[in-house]
Amino acid sequence: ARVWSARPLPRSPRTLALTPPHPRPHTLALSRPCHSSAHCQAVTLFVSVALPVDRRRIVAASSPRRRQTSSRGEGMAFASGLTFLLKAFSRRAVPEYDGSHFAGVEGVGLDAKIVRDADGTPTCFASDEKSVFFLNGVCQGQDRLWQLHISRMAALGRVCEVAGKKALQVDVMVRQIGLPSVARGDFEHLKQVAEGKREDSALCPEEASKVVDMLEYFAKGVNWAARNCRQLPIEFHITGQRPWEPWTATHSLAVARLHGFAMCFGSQHAILRQALYEALGPEAASEFTSTEDREANLPYCCPPYDSKLSAELAKADIASALNIGQEKGDGSNVFVVSGEFTASQKPILASDPHLRVKIPGFWYQINLHCKAKAEEDSFVVAGAGSVGLPAVFIGHNGTCAWGITLGYCDVEDIFVERLRRTADGKCESLLDGEWVPCRTSVEELRVKGQREPERFVRVETVHGPVLSFPSLQEYGKLAEAGVGSLAGSSSSDYEVAVSYQGLPIRPRSCSVVGIRRFVRVTDFREFDQALSFVSRSICLNFAYADTNGHLGWVLTGEVPIRQTKPGEEMFPLKGWESRSKHQGYTPHANMPKTLDPKKGFVISTNNKVVDYEDFKHYLGYCFKAGFRARAIESELKRLTSEGRKLTVEDIRGLQQNVQSVPAKEFCEILKATLSPLSDAEISAHFSKEELKDGALERVKEGLVLCSFDGVLTKESSSATLYQLTHSQLVLDLLRLWPNDNNLEAKQNRSRVTEIFSTSLFQRIIDGKGFDNAKALKLVNEFDGHVHLNILKMIRGGEKSWWIRTAGGLGKSLSRALAAAVSKFTQISDKRWGTAHRFTIQHPFTAALGLPEGYGLDGPTLRMGGDINTIAMSKLESFTDLRTGGATVSMRFLADMSNLRDNCRLITPVGMCAVLGSPFYTNRAERWASGEVPKLVWAEEDVLLAAVHTLRFDQPSPPQSGRRNSYLLWASAAIIAGIAVSQWRWLRMLPAGYR
Repeated sequence: ARVWSARPLPRSPRTLALTPPHPRPHTLALSRPCHSSAHCQAVTLFVSVALPVDRRRIVAASSPRRRQTSSRGEGMAFASGLTFLLKAFSRRAVPEYDGSHFAGVEGVGLDAKIVRDADGTPTCFASDEKSVFFLNGVCQGQDRLWQLHISRMAALGRVCEVAGKKALQVDVMVRQIGLPSVARGDFEHLKQVAEGKREDSALCPEEASKVVDMLEYFAKGVNWAARNCRQLPIEFHITGQRPWEPWTATHSLAVARLHGFAMCFGSQHAILRQALYEALGPEAASEFTSTEDREANLPYCCPPYDSKLSAELAKADIASALNIGQEKGDGSNVFVVSGEFTASQKPILASDPHLRVKIPGFWYQINLHCKAKAEEDSFVVAGAGSVGLPAVFIGHNGTCAWGITLGYCDVEDIFVERLRRTADGKCESLLDGEWVPCRTSVEELRVKGQREPERFVRVETVHGPVLSFPSLQEYGKLAEAGVGSLAGSSSSDYEVAVSYQGLPIRPRSCSVVGIRRFVRVTDFREFDQALSFVSRSICLNFAYADTNGHLGWVLTGEVPIRQTKPGEEMFPLKGWESRSKHQGYTPHANMPKTLDPKKGFVISTNNKVVDYEDFKHYLGYCFKAGFRARAIESELKRLTSEGRKLTVEDIRGLQQNVQSVPAKEFCEILKATLSPLSDAEISAHFSKEELKDGALERVKEGLVLCSFDGVLTKESSSATLYQLTHSQLVLDLLRLWPNDNNLEAKQNRSRVTEIFSTSLFQRIIDGKGFDNAKALKLVNEFDGHVHLNILKMIRGGEKSWWIRTAGGLGKSLSRALAAAVSKFTQISDKRWGTAHRFTIQHPFTAALGLPEGYGLDGPTLRMGGDINTIAMSKLESFTDLRTGGATVSMRFLADMSNLRDNCRLITPVGMCAVLGSPFYTNRAERWASGEVPKLVWAEEDVLLAAVHTLRFDQPSPPQSGRRNSYLLWASAAIIAGIAVSQWRWLRMLPAGYR
């Protein structure tokens, strides 16, 4: 079977067409496979691709690794100097937060104003909804203009216009999936419903019209901020992205679609698992690719059926979605504690979504006050939203509070397709023995630095859009090998491709309707109805609490209804069989949810949602291991068993907990395995040269871990040694696979090693996504499973293929411990907080060739915890202990007894992402120390804390002094030019004529 790919054709204009790369059949005997961070970040959507700037001199002077002749001190001095110049240049771009202005937008009231406190948090006041969302757009435009722009470019598949051809495959992927077209379809659907031209059973024309107004007035606010800034942020000047391209409502919907794609799962692990099974054999591959979490001591999110719920929820038709049977525990980092266990006798909600933290940050904190004449039109909402979208996504509205984590249901599928071209050049796909026409269109990509655009043919089968292997970037060859093998025997009659189908590209999503409804919900039923719109395009866990004392949880993300058996979707499905087609999507009414569970708390940490023995709707096996859920549940039970009534401060302390459940068990197994061994038995695991080098002594020194309690505090040196030992064991095991004796199919070794580099294998198991640009899929579905899978291996000992191949458990652990101690002794500051340090980075710093911590970067902070602790901070990689993956991107706490005084929120960086702003990284130190300040949102408190006020009370444009200033400067320049010209002529004359 020939492999379907997107390649430029040697003709003008430049065209990317789906063509076979070689005229001969492409035979494959063996294959290779193809995710959130978690909460993923994710996704911040700030694309860190190489920028089109000449970096040679900068890199030579500032990068010690690339510089051979200049000293480190000179490089640091240059970096400091350039950082100073960048800040000086950016000074005029810092927003002005005071003054009286003319909005210039019909419908914006003269009473509209934005008030900011000393921390930079904006509060918008207006007497109508349009004005409030206009102010919402102004705030984001002032503080996050570059982030808005680059998020829009990523969502529309236009990053090439910013970064050049290096970003081509990012744009090709976005266009192939069709995110821009589905976003345009979303807005067209809303407009047609608003105009009465189309019916939507869940949305009336009046509400659709208000949603359209929300998006359009938000866009007008963004554009007002762009027009009235003194200077565009420095990123626009570095990339040449000027002038500002007006923001539109469709751009907001495109960003929402991109968020949905980045935070939904199910596609990558299918390709990756298929290729790993082909390369390593089922036994070896299954141990590292297991995402099933069936351990009895790891809880579920959704408790079983509770009779108290049926009467309350019957009208919403959701009783069938609750677990039936004996209570087995609820569990899962958002959690709510019932008033039964709190000092205030009302629920306390805590939410800390985990994303990759960088500059600019993903979240935008804001308060919105709409004081309309009619009470039903008024609202107040406070919290944090996503940049590019209006309103808030985590927060409260004075009556209800909510928080989120990623859902991790399997809402995406990959299909292997057999395609052919007809004599007239059309494309067809095979389905049940018949060739079915495919839909095709030509996509055009403008590339910076090229006169002619790139073009490629987008193909869509009955299942979904066809993805070319180059667009899968690092996993391209992997996917090509895996699906080529799966497609069957070689044939010149068809070509092999993969197609994608998933919730993120389901047409006519109205998630923004739900976001708008959040501001006015008053009870759980209304909250669930609002989430029914969100459920059309993104999979999330929502925790809920209200001032009436209720707490609940809802899972969004309508999972595909598959005809295949559960588990088949964990591999690529056969597109030529109709049984692989989806039959629709599970209605939101049948998605899991719970209200007032008997246990008195709700926990969700991306872990498994339900027990399939009780719940009839299959949701997949992408969920993360539930170690954090177990830690939260254990700590809550410990605290409440003592009869203690919890406060917001207790819950804040719980969010800072750094107890690692798997670390403690790992060290217990280490103790049980190595402590009984004699020196001779340990020595047998090493060569004579290694023993001379002190291997035995290092193992003895490392046995200090036998007493380690698994608490990963910043000051703990044992935590550092544990992480080194665990990572070393993983690396030692992963390095076994390329050997001939360890491969099930020895004849395929050359093909395997051609595609699987050891580093790529490590990246896959560590959960890294295919997307090097960090714009689409940041992590794959194996993310968060390596610790559980390693525990399963060392528990099983010789039963594990990897442990058996490594020579047994004693040998594996002793060699890993000796190597870890060797590394440990070379570290000057052995405390975990230093080894696990974290620099808040801006992608442009690395692009400019500057060292970490200079340029546009934020401070370097000491961190505790790891991926399995409640205070989560993922390691960069198995070989880099620094915080580099997902970590806590925000902390939100709400005591429903008194939201005015007992509501708290903090984000890691600052409100304003403009270099030089006092609100650039002003929150970083407080965030790292665990501080969560009071959320000031009530009108009286906001006005009392006001530092800046921006008013839109001018009924007409003021007489601008700016135009007169321009004329003055132009006149001065002309006069100066004439004077210089005359002086030059005078100097040319003989002295007597002067």
